[in-house]
Amino acid sequence: MQNANLMRVIDRRKGLPVALGILYIHVAQAQGWRCNGTNFPAHFLVRLESDEAVTMVDPFYGGQELDRDALERRLESLIGEGAELEPEHCAAVGNRAVLIRLQNNIKLRAIQDGDLARAAEILHTMVLIAPDQAASRCELAALHARQGEVKAAIRLLEDFVVETTDRRARDSAAAYLDRFRSRLH
Repeated sequence: MQNANLMRVIDRRKGLPVALGILYIHVAQAQGWRCNGTNFPAHFLVRLESDEAVTMVDPFYGGQELDRDALERRLESLIGEGAELEPEHCAAVGNRAVLIRLQNNIKLRAIQDGDLARAAEILHTMVLIAPDQAASRCELAALHARQGEVKAAIRLLEDFVVETTDRRARDSAAAYLDRFRSRLH
């Protein structure tokens, strides 16, 4: 957990790629540079932009700059041979998406440790950070159901289905909702 705690990451000078990336982004933006996190799969990268070029940087490896070939090799090493670099992998994402990615890392570690109550707390925080993301709501509902709290899972998804304007998110949540309702019958 020290690897996700920004204060500990600063003190120790090591941490999760996304935690280090948050620090890179903050410093770069404080200097007036255009800098964002990215959607790169399985490993967090930072995108620096100038009027002339875009540079992809890996905060975990000391700010190593990655050209297209290096990005493709990195992707293959993470995802598997034949993985193809897509434009969305290098697309800039907002601060909320970066924070959700950090929270997701923390949640995964809680689940690996078998601490489902902690995972539920983190998912609840993720829902507060990004209330219109169906994935976090559905995962939190599934975690409630897994802990025998099926009615809580149903309430969570019912509220989301009513609140969301995103049809795909509503459909995804509704499918989970049907599954949980069938457990009660």
